[in-house]
Amino acid sequence: MTFSYPTVVGLDMSSAFDAVYHHALIDRLQSDFSVTVTCVVDHILPKRSSSVRMNSTASKSVSAHFGVPQGSVLGPMLFTAYVAPVGRLISHTVIDFQQYADNINIYTSLSSSSADLTQLTSCTSSLQHWLWHNGFLLNPEKSVAALFGTTPCQTRLADPLC
Repeated sequence: MTFSYPTVVGLDMSSAFDAVYHHALIDRLQSDFSVTVTCVVDHILPKRSSSVRMNSTASKSVSAHFGVPQGSVLGPMLFTAYVAPVGRLISHTVIDFQQYADNINIYTSLSSSSADLTQLTSCTSSLQHWLWHNGFLLNPEKSVAALFGTTPCQTRLADPLC
C-alpha cells in the first residue's frame, strides 16, 4: 500500500523589497507590459534616493539603484513583476505553489518513493539558485517545511523498509 503525505514548504526572502535591481526590473517590465507602464516606472524609480540623518546632520543624498517603494500598492506590484520568473520556474515542475510578494509556498505530496523527495529537492534548489542569482537570500528563520500525517504514517515514510 502506498501512502501519500501532504507537504508544504514556506520560503521567505530576506529584505526582498530592498533587493530589487531597477535596471533588471525595467527589462522585465519591457518584456511583459506596455511601453506606457514601463515608461512610468522608469520615470519613478531613478528619482529615489537615500541619505542618513543623525540629529540635525544629514549625509549627502545618493541615488538608489535597488529597491521598490514600500507601504504603497506600487511596491508589491513591482516586486511581483520582478519575481515573476519564479512562478514560471516552478510551473515547469509537478509541484504546486502560491506566491505573494516575498513569500513562496510550495505544495506537494510525498510518498515512500524517493522520486517525490527528489522533485521537491530539485524545485527548492532551483528556486534558491534563481533567488541567489537575482540578489535575494532566503530567510532561514522564517522559512519552514511541514509534512502532514499521523505519527504512524510519518514513521512509515521515514522507514524505507515499510
